Amino acid sequence: MIPSIQKYRGFIKNYEVKRFRVAGDSTEIVIIVLFIDGSMLHVRDYTFGRERKYSYHWQKGGELLIRWDNAPHWMHLRTYPHHKHVASEKNIQESKEHNLAAVMDFIVKTLEK
Repeated sequence: MIPSIQKYRGFIKNYEVKRFRVAGDSTEIVIIVLFIDGSMLHVRDYTFGRERKYSYHWQKGGELLIRWDNAPHWMHLRTYPHHKHVASEKNIQESKEHNLAAVMDFIVKTLEK
């Protein structure tokens, strides 16, 4: 995961690995990334054997920009369980970004505009 962050160091002011644990076939990683525009990405990615739960919460000034996650809701979406909340918890959209590398690509492309 760290290479996905370091790839874009020109857009990142700072990042901190808050938690990293490995126990058997389970992993837990929590990272906070501060971008040069003042926005922040809160990364939570967990694996339990073959199961994975993630949430990538991008915000600025306390306001939600986008949160990507795979909570098993929104079964009507073609990308189920992968989805994103855009600018509001209620604005649910399909998501093709399922990992930190894809989320970082999306954010950097947005910052480049």
